[in-house]
Amino acid sequence: MKITVSKRELYNKLKMVDKVVAPSKTLPILENYLFHVENGEMIITGSDASGMIQARVELVSVDTKETKRFIVDKTLYAALPKLADQPIELVIDETNHITVNYANGKFELQAMDADAFPTLTMPAQADTHLINRKQLIEGIKTVLPFVANDELRPVMNGVYMESSDDGKLTFVTTDAHVLASREYDCGLPVFGCIIPAKAAKIILSIIAEYAEEQVKVITSLKSISIETATYSIVYRLIEGRYPKFRSVIPKQFNMNVVIDKAEFLALIERVSVFSNISSRLLKINFNASVIDVFAQDIDYSISANETIFAQFDGSTKIGFHALRLAEVISAVETEQCEIKLIDASCAAIINPVGVDGVTLLIMPMLINS
Repeated sequence: MKITVSKRELYNKLKMVDKVVAPSKTLPILENYLFHVENGEMIITGSDASGMIQARVELVSVDTKETKRFIVDKTLYAALPKLADQPIELVIDETNHITVNYANGKFELQAMDADAFPTLTMPAQADTHLINRKQLIEGIKTVLPFVANDELRPVMNGVYMESSDDGKLTFVTTDAHVLASREYDCGLPVFGCIIPAKAAKIILSIIAEYAEEQVKVITSLKSISIETATYSIVYRLIEGRYPKFRSVIPKQFNMNVVIDKAEFLALIERVSVFSNISSRLLKINFNASVIDVFAQDIDYSISANETIFAQFDGSTKIGFHALRLAEVISAVETEQCEIKLIDASCAAIINPVGVDGVTLLIMPMLINS
């Protein structure tokens, strides 16, 4: 079999598939790529213990319509970036020996038999949902930075996507210190699933190149699948019941503070340098349009204090973990953010001004009065 393909096309597809390929002691075969050539088309598959991604490669030419399946290790992927962008020729013989010819040379490698390569399929009883592409991208992007990595509570290690009976599509993550959610009006049937963080990142990569307004998302009790014209992914969901996140979001507040995001973030980053390296405690005093930020490390006799101004009524003193607060403020996508407060013992809500449906909740730290 002789296949001609653009080097860039082949490398880009291998690069996407490689997102799931990882070292595996239990199944070493998963450290490779499965090539499937049939009817003049080539599909590359990568898999790990939990999921699979397939990429359709656009070929320049292929000399036969026969079916051929073979496994290639990472040598091919490692060699391609060193080549200039050009058409390359893959010649595969009956023993799965591959010769890759290019403008001024060639390299050879030995492929393996494909029968042992595991693949995943969606069960027959699965539900299909058409989800707005923009909402899917925005929702995952907003909450993904705050996904947990908790061995004891695996349900926290993914993005919870829920369509509720009130017609809302919600994306949620939490690490028990910060909770992020983004909500849209959708009118979809009721469903809920916990997408592993790794799969969520791959989904973002896949649909970023997708031109259609709607994305077909297929879910079952244990798996999720997304298909585009070029890529398809099947990944096992995280099983279990997601925490009742809505019950921890305050509904009423004593103070609403609107502040310039860039100015406040820069202040936090400056002052946090002087916080205790263990606690990273940042004390913030909100008092009648004045915001005073203070950090100190008694062990090293260092401290910092800075003040900025904003229009608000009321007063309270509250403590936050400096790095988590900076991360939350960084996630705000508008020039101004709104900070909603109750008191020093209650969670604070940070919202982008002018964007509906986004909630960033951060738990306070105990401070000495």
